[in-house]
Amino acid sequence: MRFASTALALLVLVATGCASGGAAASTTSGEGAEAQAARPARGTLNLIPNAEVEAAGGDILNAYDLVYRLRPSMMRYRNQTAGTTSSGEVTGPIAYVDDVRLGALDLLRTVMRATVKEIRFISPTDATTRWGTGHSNGVVQVITKR
Repeated sequence: MRFASTALALLVLVATGCASGGAAASTTSGEGAEAQAARPARGTLNLIPNAEVEAAGGDILNAYDLVYRLRPSMMRYRNQTAGTTSSGEVTGPIAYVDDVRLGALDLLRTVMRATVKEIRFISPTDATTRWGTGHSNGVVQVITKR
């Protein structure tokens, strides 16, 4: 009987936490509502929003470092060789800044963090639809502040 009442109490606690959007669980972790509100909104795996760009560490100086630190999954691709081939073909995701093709991801080091509004990863299918063939590993698109 004691096991059943303990299990029922646990079930009620879990249901209450789920119904309140997990607020009960977050308060037990020691982090208050003020701390949660102060933290910038984190984007999805395919988006680094402006709030997250602004809140990034002061040692991050360019768009390449933002992607490398905040969403390294954007740099992964199907081919295992990175950079460019001897013929100049980009073998990884292609970097675009404001819809202008930049080239290999290393060139994102030339885009200063202060100018970045957001960064998106565009899938190979969507990139091919938008910019044409030659985007088999997707696109890392930087949108700047204007």
